[in-house]
Amino acid sequence: MKNFYRIKTERLVIRKIKPCRQDAKFISLLWKNKRVMKFVGFPNGIDEKEEKIIEKTKNRQKRGDEYHLIVELNGKAIGEALIGYNKESKIAETDVKIMPEFWGNGYGREIKSALVKWIFKNTDSKGVKATPNVKNKASIKMQESVGGKRIKKMHFSFPSDMKSFTKDLDCYVYIVYREDWEKKQNSKLVR
Repeated sequence: MKNFYRIKTERLVIRKIKPCRQDAKFISLLWKNKRVMKFVGFPNGIDEKEEKIIEKTKNRQKRGDEYHLIVELNGKAIGEALIGYNKESKIAETDVKIMPEFWGNGYGREIKSALVKWIFKNTDSKGVKATPNVKNKASIKMQESVGGKRIKKMHFSFPSDMKSFTKDLDCYVYIVYREDWEKKQNSKLVR
């Protein structure tokens, strides 16, 4: 996977997270937010210490198989995104989380579209996968807005040592296939 630097959209900047206090503080606040985390199986949020987030960031950057990203609006962090890539299956995966006060403005679709575009431009990925909670209507709309197709429904169970602070969930698996994405982009150019 080509090295990720940053993406600039019409309204947002999506950049790699830095192993610094400011980025770790934002991620900690995002993950503690119950409204953000309920759809990913953490109904009370995650209380992750900033030092641990910084350490995880350093380790991810060394591995290079995924990118943990910060989403900014006018220089202010409003969310996070992830890009992962499986070389064997040639399927990338994305995840987007935004602070609730920024919901309902189309930022999720803007982020997802930018990530898919970057992945298809910079990898040999056949598709981009996401697994939204079946109850997360906004995330489902986001997947469909970029041409994602619902492939199946799955149940995710957390390990037994995590059961006290998690909630198992049902998800849909969506994939945006390169071929469909390129057709959609080409049809926009023809209009």
